[in-house]
Amino acid sequence: MRADSEVPMKAIVDFVLNYEQVHPERVAAFGISAGGYLIPRAVTAEKRIKACIVSSAILSFYEVWTRNTALERVAKMENSRLFGLLKRLPFRKVRVISKLVDTYTWRWGVSSVTDLIEVSKQFFFNPRDISCPTLVLIGQQEYERFEASREWAHRYVDEASSANKKLVITPQNEGADGHAIGTNLSLMSQLVFDWLDEVFSEV
Repeated sequence: MRADSEVPMKAIVDFVLNYEQVHPERVAAFGISAGGYLIPRAVTAEKRIKACIVSSAILSFYEVWTRNTALERVAKMENSRLFGLLKRLPFRKVRVISKLVDTYTWRWGVSSVTDLIEVSKQFFFNPRDISCPTLVLIGQQEYERFEASREWAHRYVDEASSANKKLVITPQNEGADGHAIGTNLSLMSQLVFDWLDEVFSEV
């Protein structure tokens, strides 16, 4: 993981535009889960992307780790003998949380939770820098249960400088309420491609 996702995205767009069947005015990018940060951050600088979709928006990874989570408490005790003992307890929930934390530190290229929190201060973007059409999708459960996700979805749409921007909350009664709408990929695809048809209809 790197904060400046616009750097690898430039290489990706360079590569994609080498194909003559790719219309340069119809390049779109869709960010799912952590891509809800990586794609819009890239789009703030990579203006050859003409439409941006996220499910769902992450404006600050530092806030992901520190807002309403126990990760800061983990950071304070991770070098203690007690923490090492807790990680070895044969409880499924403890093992799952421990593995998740290990996965995140590995992805961010750090060796501790303290370092993960610190390096994540670089992972943010300003929605005002997004000028292309943008679609924000968020599942109903995530919207209702997670204050940060709900706040970021509205901030993204309210502050993006594009005139074409839309927020869709996918409903529980259609099985589309989970994170990144992974519980109803058909509905997600329908929403995304119908919106892209509208955005690119005159291109």
